[in-house]
Amino acid sequence: MVSQKSIPVKNGMQRVTSRHIAYAVVQARFALSISDTWNYDDDDFSDAESYLEILDYFEDDPKDERAVHLLEGWNKKVFGHPQGRQDSAIVKETLIT
Repeated sequence: MVSQKSIPVKNGMQRVTSRHIAYAVVQARFALSISDTWNYDDDDFSDAESYLEILDYFEDDPKDERAVHLLEGWNKKVFGHPQGRQDSAIVKETLIT
């Protein structure tokens, strides 16, 4: 059985960070909008401000239980471990591909 590397692994990602989440939110908002061109400010919504507000949520208090839980949840979903990609995952993937 041949397994393909996931996109995060192909891009050398080791863990999901606040910046990944903020970027994904801004991209999702653009995809759901009616705009056909990228614009940092769309009427009453600012992609740049939203990105920075999301970073603030995570980075103002790095030990905030909700923020930590959210990052751990995404890391578990993407990499199978709350702290991100583990060395055993790297070894296992190298052996499979």
